[in-house]
Amino acid sequence: MYIIHEENHSCLCVTEEISSGVFWLIKNDWLTTNSVGITEDGEEFTLGDTIPSARENENLIFFYFVNIYRKKGMKGALEWLESFGFSFNEIEVAS
Repeated sequence: MYIIHEENHSCLCVTEEISSGVFWLIKNDWLTTNSVGITEDGEEFTLGDTIPSARENENLIFFYFVNIYRKKGMKGALEWLESFGFSFNEIEVAS
């Protein structure tokens, strides 16, 4: 299980899988084509600039995340999310 944090809003939700959490961020308008990310050089960019076709269909943001995962692994995908201020922190669930 993971808690999704956003740098300006603390805890957003809990998810069992990172991919489900990313889909939740998109579905609940936390991750949109207007979302601003920051590169390692400190330059700002939007998801709409990165994925122009997502302006018509925001679900394409999820597929972009999947492609990053395929190319760079989970660490690279999580770093990409961090550029937008999101972090996934693994938690232990009491039973």
